[in-house]
Amino acid sequence: MGPDFAGRVGAKAGTFGLSIGAFTARTVREFGQNVGEEEKEALRAIMKQTDQPILTGLQHILLPVVEGGSTSRINAKMNAKPANSPAN
Repeated sequence: MGPDFAGRVGAKAGTFGLSIGAFTARTVREFGQNVGEEEKEALRAIMKQTDQPILTGLQHILLPVVEGGSTSRINAKMNAKPANSPAN
């Protein structure tokens, strides 16, 4: 993913009071719960074409959240959960 992207993920995680790991885990969980099967299948297809499928999948899931794009549902859910909740 590279240090630039990791830094952006860390900065976004900090806005929610989360570590990078907790932010990533929560974002992946929210992705799994909120997107349709068609989007999941598209992500699987992208991941199958790379040498590093897990990192590619994470980047595709995290990028819209980090950029504040079309995953406002995920951002809203993260904002609704206190930083000290057990789900962190």
